[in-house]
Amino acid sequence: MVAHQTGLRAGEIAGLRWQDVDINKGILSVHQTYTHRRFGTPKSGMSRDVEMDYDLAGELKIWKRRAIKNECGLVFTNKGKPIDWPSWLSSHWYKLLKRLELPKVKFHGLRHLYGSSLIANNVPISVVSKIMGHSKISTTFEHYTHEMPNSRDGFRDTLQGIFGNEISKSVSKTLRVVGSDNR
Repeated sequence: MVAHQTGLRAGEIAGLRWQDVDINKGILSVHQTYTHRRFGTPKSGMSRDVEMDYDLAGELKIWKRRAIKNECGLVFTNKGKPIDWPSWLSSHWYKLLKRLELPKVKFHGLRHLYGSSLIANNVPISVVSKIMGHSKISTTFEHYTHEMPNSRDGFRDTLQGIFGNEISKSVSKTLRVVGSDNR
């Protein structure tokens, strides 16, 4: 749920601590990662805040009461120890998908789904870039702005709105007159 509703990377989820979760404000602060059995900094080298919706905040509130307490204060663990993502993915993620009769997709695909969904719903690319933790907007643009189904729906209406108004008609008429003078 956290992955597909926040776009966090697997290592960012593994490194998420309770002190980084503000359930009341609906904010997850990404300050560290946990990959290859060690803690590190986020991929961009910078911390960031990511908003979460009310449903996710509610689920995390419930999870906090049930979660195994651990010395690192991590939100998600494997029997009280940090989650080693590569081995956890191979032993749990794909089995879960199979049990739920869902197609086999990479865990990272949830991140792409989130980022692409934001863009498809007209969230400005600069905002999406910050949410996704990209150091450059071009990274966001290259990875998440592929053509969406129906992305061209209404394109003709948009063109008509831009070029079909009276000012555009006047400019076109003027250009036709000027063009005929130059023959």
